[in-house]
Order: sequence, then C-alpha cells, then structure tokens
Amino acid sequence: MIKNKVHLNKGFVILFSFILSLFLFSNIYASQVENNNVNNEQEKSEETNSTNINSIFDLKSKNGIYKFSDDDTSYLPFIRYATDRILMDKEAGKLGLSFSLKSIEVTSPQNGIQVLFSNDTVRVNSDMEYAVILAGTNVVIDSEIKKPLIVFAGDTVTITENAKLNDDIICYASTLDIKGKIDGSVLGIINNIQVNADIKGDLRARTNNLSINYKLKEDELTAISINLQRLRKKGIRYLEQFIRL
Repeated sequence: MIKNKVHLNKGFVILFSFILSLFLFSNIYASQVENNNVNNEQEKSEETNSTNINSIFDLKSKNGIYKFSDDDTSYLPFIRYATDRILMDKEAGKLGLSFSLKSIEVTSPQNGIQVLFSNDTVRVNSDMEYAVILAGTNVVIDSEIKKPLIVFAGDTVTITENAKLNDDIICYASTLDIKGKIDGSVLGIINNIQVNADIKGDLRARTNNLSINYKLKEDELTAISINLQRLRKKGIRYLEQFIRL
C-alpha cells in the first residue's frame, strides 16, 4: 500500500533534528579528541581516551580503529568515537552511540538500542535488537533485526537475502533494495524502491520509482514498475495503489 502521508513529513523533521543534534555533538566531541591527541601525540598517539561524566555516560574515543572487544562491556549508556573504522565485534551494551569518521561493521549480536553514525558505510552482519543507523553512503543489513529499524543513508540501503526484519523499517535514502523478508511495514521517503522479497505489512513511502519483482507462487511472478515522477509531470499529484504481495 503506497500513500503520501503528512505524518511522514513530521517524522522526517523529527528525525532530521535528531541527526543534526548527533552531528553537532560528534563535531564537538571530535574537536576534543583532536585536541587531546595533539597534546599527547608523542606519548599516547594511539591510546584510547576514557572519561566518565558524573557516572552517567561512558565516553571513549580513539585515534584509529576502535574495536569493542578491546574493552569491557559497558553497563552505562555509552558513546564511542573513532577517527577510523568501528568494529562491533562484542556486545556493546544496552544503550549507546557510536560515531565513526569512516565505516561501522557489526559482527557480534547486539541487544538494546544502538545508534550508529558513520561518514561512510554501515554493514550489519550480526543480529540486533533496536537499531538507528545514519550513514553518509551505503547501509547493508545482512542479519536479523528484531525490533523497528530506522535508517538514514546518503545512497543505497540494501536488505540482503540473508536478512530478516521482524518489525517495521523507516527509511530515508536514495535507493532501498529489498531482497530479504520483512514482517513489518516499509515507511519513508525513498527515491527508488526495489522490492524482490516478501513484505508482510504495508509499503507506505513517498517515491519516484517503484519496482516490484516478487515471486508469489511457484509459477507466478509479479512484476510492477511505477514512475511517479512521470505521473506528476502529467498532472497527477499523487498515486494510491493497493498491492498485496
């Protein structure tokens, strides 16, 4: 089911404000990290800086690649910052923010709410509970996400054949390529949507191009391609279509 909804615009404003807050915080924190690295360049150029603020947040930063396996699991809400890649190769904790100037890769199961902010790509290769992902380029989901997934990407979001989303996905991206099963609904603002797998819920998105190529039965193939931008040029403001996958 495809509808242009006002609440999507409101959701976009809220999520954009959230992204802006994270971006401002990451820049401030990055400046602090760079200053610390300059002051300690000769003695601690590769040492991880660790700070606890009033025993509420666990803050750690690294000039280089950060691996969660290098530290103990945090029982506090945490923030991790790295000038290079972040590798989530161990359970991080119940609630945390991870900022990387390059890429983030999840290779170990994660519980709780994880917010991943990357200037480049984010790849999720292991199961997660809740995830909020913000990436400068691409996002690849190659595992099971148990709860709702929120994704912002500058380029393409890919749900691979190995992936399974047990709940809704809210997506703002240039392209969404769905190859894995989604038990919930797909919501968002996406320029191009490619559906190649089962969506049990609704498909509600503002889009310019929709392509559905999904095998319903053994001998039956549904192939639908809709260019909403061309329809709008012909005077059609919006299109409502009801599609049962």
